[in-house]
Amino acid sequence: MRLGCGATRMRCDWNAVPLIGGARAMVETEQPRALFIRASAGTGKTFRLSNRYLQLLIDGVVPESILASTFTRKAAGEILDRVVQRLARATRSETDAAELAGHLERPHLDRAKALEVLVELLRQLDRCRISTLDAFFGQIARTWCLELGLPTVWSIVDEADDVELRDEAIRRTLSEGHAREVVHLLAKGETQRSIGKLVGDTIGELYGFYLDAEPGAWERLPDIAPLTDEQLNELIRRMSELRFEKAGIENARQADLAAFVAGDWEATLGKGIGKKVAAGETTFNRSEIPSSLAEIYRSLLTHLAALRLAEQRSHLTGARRLLETFHEHYERLKRDARVMRFEDVTATLDRRWGQVAERGGGSRGEAALGHLLLDEFQDTSPIQWRVLRPQVERANEMADGSLMVVGDTKQAIYGWRGGDARLFDAVEKFAGSDGLTQTLDVSRRSSNVVLDAVNRIFEHARDRADWERDRIAVRRWIQGYVTHRSAYPELTGHVRFESAVDPFDRAVALAAELHAVAPSIDIALLVRGNDSVGDLIGRLTRAGVPASEEAGKSIADAPIVRIVLSALALTDHPDDGIARFHLAATPLGRAWGFVDEPEGADANARLAHRIAAERRAELIHDGYGRTIERWIEPLAATGDRRERQRLAQLVDLAFRFEPRATLRPSDFIRFVEREKVSDPSSAKVRVMNFHQSKGLEFDAVILPDIDRKWVGQTPRFVTHRPEVTARITAVVPYVRQADAGFVPKELADWTEEWRRQEFAESLSMCYVALTRAARALYPIMGERKNEGTLTYWSGLFSAALAPGTMPTDGVVLYEAGDPAWHQGKARRPGDEGARTRPAPPMAPIELRVGDPRLMREPARVSPSGTEGGFRIRVSDLLKQGSREALARGTAAHALFEEVIWNDAIPNRQRLARKLASLEETPSDVEGTIERFVALLAAPETGALFDRAAVIGSAAKVWPDLASLASAGRLSIEIANEYRFAFLEGDAQSTRIFSGSIDRLVVFRDETAPSSAPPLAAMIVDFKTDPIGADDRPGLAERTKHYAPQLEAYRSAVARLLRLAPERIACRLAFVAPDRVVSV
Repeated sequence: MRLGCGATRMRCDWNAVPLIGGARAMVETEQPRALFIRASAGTGKTFRLSNRYLQLLIDGVVPESILASTFTRKAAGEILDRVVQRLARATRSETDAAELAGHLERPHLDRAKALEVLVELLRQLDRCRISTLDAFFGQIARTWCLELGLPTVWSIVDEADDVELRDEAIRRTLSEGHAREVVHLLAKGETQRSIGKLVGDTIGELYGFYLDAEPGAWERLPDIAPLTDEQLNELIRRMSELRFEKAGIENARQADLAAFVAGDWEATLGKGIGKKVAAGETTFNRSEIPSSLAEIYRSLLTHLAALRLAEQRSHLTGARRLLETFHEHYERLKRDARVMRFEDVTATLDRRWGQVAERGGGSRGEAALGHLLLDEFQDTSPIQWRVLRPQVERANEMADGSLMVVGDTKQAIYGWRGGDARLFDAVEKFAGSDGLTQTLDVSRRSSNVVLDAVNRIFEHARDRADWERDRIAVRRWIQGYVTHRSAYPELTGHVRFESAVDPFDRAVALAAELHAVAPSIDIALLVRGNDSVGDLIGRLTRAGVPASEEAGKSIADAPIVRIVLSALALTDHPDDGIARFHLAATPLGRAWGFVDEPEGADANARLAHRIAAERRAELIHDGYGRTIERWIEPLAATGDRRERQRLAQLVDLAFRFEPRATLRPSDFIRFVEREKVSDPSSAKVRVMNFHQSKGLEFDAVILPDIDRKWVGQTPRFVTHRPEVTARITAVVPYVRQADAGFVPKELADWTEEWRRQEFAESLSMCYVALTRAARALYPIMGERKNEGTLTYWSGLFSAALAPGTMPTDGVVLYEAGDPAWHQGKARRPGDEGARTRPAPPMAPIELRVGDPRLMREPARVSPSGTEGGFRIRVSDLLKQGSREALARGTAAHALFEEVIWNDAIPNRQRLARKLASLEETPSDVEGTIERFVALLAAPETGALFDRAAVIGSAAKVWPDLASLASAGRLSIEIANEYRFAFLEGDAQSTRIFSGSIDRLVVFRDETAPSSAPPLAAMIVDFKTDPIGADDRPGLAERTKHYAPQLEAYRSAVARLLRLAPERIACRLAFVAPDRVVSV
């Protein structure tokens, strides 16, 4: 498709354009309709993107018609900051305005014009579209929610909540009858993983494929007929008749024949002659494999491939059925919670946005998008591009529409999120002759010493001929590599590549050395995974080096946090001996009166029940945030800085947990264990994984984690798209290299394509890690008995930087530059001022304190929390019936919610659908409905749903209602599941009082004004306690237990309906014995 006409396609290096007076020469050039910028690391792509944004503003384009998208919210904020700051700087003087005019090639820009544009931008700041693609798609989905079939109110699900939703969806999936058969298909006899973990791993691996796959993608495996028993016997007979003079061939034939007769096909064909034939080789033990024997092996290998394909076809069928069931439950749970994932939003737009646009959708009062500036495009996924493409095409239809695509395929490291670097090439072709491509290769980040090492590594990768299987992947990736050079040739730097027995220990020692001699420099230790981040942080802490970790991780493993979690576990289960033993040995336990065990075990056990009841009451009354804040006081008094930081993070999690708080502290424990908490600080030594370092730069980078393979663990399944922008058309098993010759060629080709993409992403990861260094780079490899192979990162480093050198402990394999680089005066322009110029004094800011009740989230209290009065027995709070009993109770409440009066009972199909929508569905749905219908006919419970009986009951309490009823003026309103919430308390003690009343009956005078309060109200609360019909003491005890809850309901209704408490009746309906009790 053409994006425009008249633009000339050309390639140029804009870094080579000469500067005049510190700015680029102003040359009026025609702006291409589609501009593609391939920007290597540190070459100023954000500067170029902000240039284009500013050009559009100065040319009179309104901000809301420009989309500037990038990969992270932080990067989006940096783009907006850059735009505003550059405009603001241009308003200071005509000289500053002229400098910006030079960069933008807008000679008419002066100080007054810059001020005009800045003021207009700030006025429309809320209409700026500078965001991530996810945020932009979310904006579209909210604007067109009804047309897209979405709820009118929804939000993006919190990560911890999403984990719970997925776990619940998996649990429901496993509860279905056919799930066992599916799991059996997937397990293949595996016993190492639990069923839950097997299902969770399968869903985690394949769910993304499921969402973006065509319906027939799971059925692409060919049905190859295996050999019949007669054919197999014939092959064995032929093999048994063969004889060979070469001892090696003959011995192998006899051994394999015996194995074949015993039925051991797979193990035998995977070694010896079978392995050679499978690999296409013609010799075994330096002897030619006879053609008669090779033919038999090829037939047997084809037979084995057919058997494997049949097994794998059943696995795919099972996986698809599992995913379909999981998806149905997962979608229902998200819909009920009114939440979506970012991926759901994108998928919805991919499926439905085209239909909305065809019906005239696409603009709802806002300016149409005419200009798209797409940053970090190498990390865009095919489905995201499919959603973006109509926007690009619409911009192309405008007279002055434009497209700018910025990225670097060498930094494509988000394939695991769906990003596909090949999209950059595809969209370039999509633009055709109207596109202009610019390449940026001059780094404004790194010294030439660092870049020389980077060039040597990747140019050596290009020149090596022994990549074997991966040579195509290397050649494809290296096509995008051009020799890097620094914009500041005088900048000093240092590179040292060394080996060590323990690279992590050496990295810690090196970081300590650098930090000691130059405490102001930024040092980064970059590793692959978050586990390694934690390991390095622990080593740095023990070495006395202050460091921060960027990796989001759970704080539950911190010893100081485990103390509080043990306290919570004991609160939940007072007989938990492990939690009690741990807590007793801590300052918190001693503050609560526990003594060291085992001597004090008996006393502690007696104390635990009282402590658990008191602490549970604290959590209910004050909420998790305030309670945990008090609990940590004895721990904070004895902890070090890092431990106090962890405790502060725990308190923050406690306040965040309150909106979803339950009566079970174990739920909060799970929340802490799942929630990832980042630990950024102002420390000059930082530890993070390669992904988190993307977009950052550091004075010195230490790489102790380079002894890793280019391609890691292979998947069970791979996918195929006919073109990079298309949906998945095939999901097939991963084909082992040994089997490649005996399965359809396309299956092997798709596996090889997966490997090429994985290899390319690993090369990109290596490139990102190396190019974070501005001044100094320190790769460290482990000790080896040889130079290493190209299988590992370190093998390439060694071959490129130190060929022929043995990597033994303490050997410096390569060194260049100045080891005292941090003492040199040569710096990048602007660095010195940025680091040494003192900040201007800040004017004092006077803060106005708002309503103290709103300073922190108030504690939440519900009437159900008052059950049993304010003396709480842990046995009541912890008592749990069977899962089935809980399901029956939930079902009864749900069905009562469906009934207004017993003369209009919903049909059984509707009741069954209601039960099916519950999280806990009773196993006997028909029986549950039968019992419910019988309840509605029971004397006392049924009377609550009989209009005449309700009026009669109310008239006995309030005689004035009888005359109104006789006159036909009494109206009755029914509210099932009546929810309420309001603030109560003063500035020092505020709480949110909220709850839900099972059935609220409100009596009104039909002739009274609509604003008048009602005449009376009746609260009905259904209870499913297993009480016998003749158990009077049990009924009295449970009525006393629930009475405080009903009184709390009475107070809430009195406040909300402006009724006197004596005009509110409360009824406890015990459905098991059919008893209704007045409270």
